[in-house]
Amino acid sequence: MKIAIFGATGRTGRVTLGLALEQGFEVTVLVRDPSRLPPGPSPQRVLQGDVRDPRAVGEALRGQEGVLILLGTGNDL
Repeated sequence: MKIAIFGATGRTGRVTLGLALEQGFEVTVLVRDPSRLPPGPSPQRVLQGDVRDPRAVGEALRGQEGVLILLGTGNDL
């Protein structure tokens, strides 16, 4: 299954990304800073951009069968 993950560099996103890759999903991520991706297995597609940019989001969604949105505030609520 092909999935896109938004928020893959955050706390929940890192865990979710690792689990998706372990399960054999073909993963695309849209991140502002690719260097913040966790070490280990890498997503098949890493797109650098911002989720507030409709073109970047559209490119990330192209060809996907599912989407996980794990965006947060970056603060402990």
